[in-house]
Amino acid sequence: MRMARIGAFIFTAASLVVAAISLLGPAKQTICIGRECSTVSCGSPAFPKALIDFGPGKAEDAANCAGSTPATIGLYGVVLAGVGLGAVALTSRRATRSNGVGGET
Repeated sequence: MRMARIGAFIFTAASLVVAAISLLGPAKQTICIGRECSTVSCGSPAFPKALIDFGPGKAEDAANCAGSTPATIGLYGVVLAGVGLGAVALTSRRATRSNGVGGET
């Protein structure tokens, strides 16, 4: 059970690291109109850019970025971390022993 608990802790930590990286990493969007393409930095899923951050005359870029920063990987990472914590809780229960040590028989 000890190895399973250690594995569950490692799984939980790895899931949280993946979630943090995906939520804080920069998101970019490429917009093509005809043959002309431009790449716009939309901020990160956790901290997207606001309209004022794009500057004057860039409302189209702000509209294209609105709602397009994918936070799906971060959400899955948080959910999997919850599963890992559930596994930690299940493997942390003490089993009663038949010789009376560790609880009632």
